[in-house]
Order: sequence, then C-alpha cells, then structure tokens
Amino acid sequence: MFHPFVLMPNVPLRVAWNHLVFLGIGWFAFTVPFHQVPAIGNPLWLVETNLMWSAFFLADILANLRTAYLEDGEYVTNLGMISANYRRTWLLPDLLATIPWDAMAYFGGYPEWVPYLGLLRLACLTQVFRLSRTHTTGLPPTVHGGIIILLFWISFAICWISTGWLFLNPPDGSRLISTEIIESIYWAITTLASVGYGDITPKTDGARIYAATVMLLGVGMFGLVVGNAVSLVSSLNAHRNKAMDRITQLAALLRQYPMPQQLNEEVSSYYRHLMSHHEDVQTDFLGKLPEKLRQRIFHHVTGHLLNQVEIFKGASEELLKDLARKLKREVYMPGEEIIRVGDPGNEMYFLIHGTAAVSNSAGEFLAKLRMNSAFGETALLFDQPRTATIRALTYCSLFKLEKSDFYNVLEHHPEFRTRLLEMAKSRR
Repeated sequence: MFHPFVLMPNVPLRVAWNHLVFLGIGWFAFTVPFHQVPAIGNPLWLVETNLMWSAFFLADILANLRTAYLEDGEYVTNLGMISANYRRTWLLPDLLATIPWDAMAYFGGYPEWVPYLGLLRLACLTQVFRLSRTHTTGLPPTVHGGIIILLFWISFAICWISTGWLFLNPPDGSRLISTEIIESIYWAITTLASVGYGDITPKTDGARIYAATVMLLGVGMFGLVVGNAVSLVSSLNAHRNKAMDRITQLAALLRQYPMPQQLNEEVSSYYRHLMSHHEDVQTDFLGKLPEKLRQRIFHHVTGHLLNQVEIFKGASEELLKDLARKLKREVYMPGEEIIRVGDPGNEMYFLIHGTAAVSNSAGEFLAKLRMNSAFGETALLFDQPRTATIRALTYCSLFKLEKSDFYNVLEHHPEFRTRLLEMAKSRR
C-alpha cells in the first residue's frame, strides 16, 4: 500500500540530500583517522562540528525509514516493508556512525579510551557502497560518479597512511599541528607515488619498516589507480570511439560511389549530427524496448509539447496519448525549409531540437524558434495556405502531426471534437 509520506529516491530533494550525506561521510572519513593521534586529540571545535553531523545523520536515518527502495525492478512503497528492509540492511552501521562518541568523552568525563570508539563512525563508509552501487534511476552510476568514488577511496587511504606516520613519528609540539598533518600527507603521497624524495626520512626501525611497507603498497596502488583510471576514461569515450569508427566506415562507403563533393559533405555532416546528439543510440535503444513501454516513454517526452499548444489545453490524458502515437519524427538540415509561405497546410510541427527562423512572404525576418516550440497548428483547424516561411538555421529535429491523423484521433473523442469545431468557428 502506498503511503503519502513515502520519499521516492529519484526526486530532486532526495538526490540533493544524498549529496549532503556523501559530504558528511567525507568529513568523518578524512578527520577521524587524524584525531586518533594523541598529540592531536579532539578539540572543542571538532567535537561541536561532529555533533552537527551526528544530528544530520540521525535525520538521515529517519528519512531512510520512509524512502522507497528497489526490489526486482519495482519501487517498494509500503512503510512496513521499507522499515523492515532498512533494519535488516543498513540501520546498524548508520547508528554506529551517528553516536557522538567524542562528545560523550569530552563532556561526560569518560575514560581516555572512549574517544577511540570514534573509529566506529567509519561505519558510515558502508553508505559509500550503497550510494555508488545504485544510481537514483536504478541504473549503474555514471562514469563521472565512478571517478569521484575512486578519488574518494584514494584520499581515504592517504589519510590512514598519514595517520600511521604520525603515530610512529609523534609531533613534539615545536610546530603547528596543521603543519604536522600537511607534512604527513605530503610524505604519504610521495612515498606511495615513488620512493619518496628523501626530505622526510624515518628515524626508527619501526618507521623504516612502515615506510618500506608503504612503498610496496604504492606499487600495487599505482597499478590499481592507473588501471581503473584507464577503464573509466575508456568508458567516458566509448560513444566517441564508436562514432569515429562509424564515420570512418561512412567515408569508406562514400568513396565507392561517385557523388558530388557537396553531397558527400552534407551526408557526412548529417551523420556527425546524429552521432554528436546520440540520436542513433536513442533510436537503437528505443527500438529494442517493448511497444507499450516505448509508447509510455514517447508520451512522457511529447506530453509537455502537446500541452503547451492552445488547442490541446484541457484535453484528456487519453487524447494526448493517442495524439502522441501519431507523431512522426523528422530531421531538417541547416537552410532547409520546413514550411513555405503559400503552400497548403496539412500538418503542424513540434521543434524538439535546433533553431529555426520565421519570415514573411517578402523574406523579412520575423522571429526565431527554439527548442520546445510548436507551430503550424492553424493547419489542423482551417484549410488555408501557410502565412509564413520557417527555415532551419541548424539541424532541427521535429515531431510532425498530420491533419488526417489528427482527425482520425478525434473520431474516438467526440466531446473534444465538438469543442474544437466551436473554437474554429469563433476564430473565423
């Protein structure tokens, strides 16, 4: 049963909230390790900041108890099932990350070992897996998201290695704590990336063993980072590489046939337009979907276009769905006329991509049409020639609604047909 106070994970508010959650995870991931070093401790400003984040994570727990989750491709919106699923999976680590251990020690006079329980806050790292594993749409995260997660884990590893160095080489109080932390991070990065520069060297046997271990770890981490980075960048450029392969094949095909250079350039230009705007991918993807699902997507895409036309305002959802099924996709190249002044009008258009210019019979510029514009609707109501010329300035993708299809749809919606005829009479 759907509850009115259930949050959907893909609404903008919830997505923005998840970004704040990730920011809080980063705060604990990068501060908790350093403040386990006795010389650094837990100053009051840090305790107060952690208390604010604890309050935020408590609010996040309450939000998670009312946030739908995906199961077998469907969102579960039953409050009881949501609560049971959350208690079974993520509630315990979220609670451990929320308890203000450091504040308990600072204000409550607990034993010295209690602040080390602050390490339990790192249970919030489980949320990184949860947030990175599933995108808000239920699909895998984007390539850019993968790069951010990779950088997060690298930074987290550097923080822990830096903390280990501070434990083995504790600050003596002669310098600022911030200087000691920056120096430890510098040492960790140079040691992981190479064998260090020799400006910071271990002074004890334990520190030397630790440094050698970090160097060996750096060899493996370097390979892991480079391998993941190459994989992510390759994924980022996958469509571009595919496009270049197809353009190369197209060029080879055009060389087989003797055609004018201008025609070759027009074909190549059009194909580059398809690839740059992913229209070939859209066509291939939508073509493989079930018919009913494809129609639902198509109706969602075109519904707002139909609603903005005056003659369709107030139309029923069923009528709009029927009209959406009749729309036909067309593409015009720069300079092509979409409609010409004086020609008979038998269709109207919806501009979904590109820019077009409107001019009168004298060729004078009147206006510029941009994305989501609709024009030519009077052709559906009256038998009269076009009163303006509309020419594509860029590549223009349009949906076309023909008069014959329009009136075929109206046969199944007599009430709207009557209203439309009255509207046409009032305009004459």
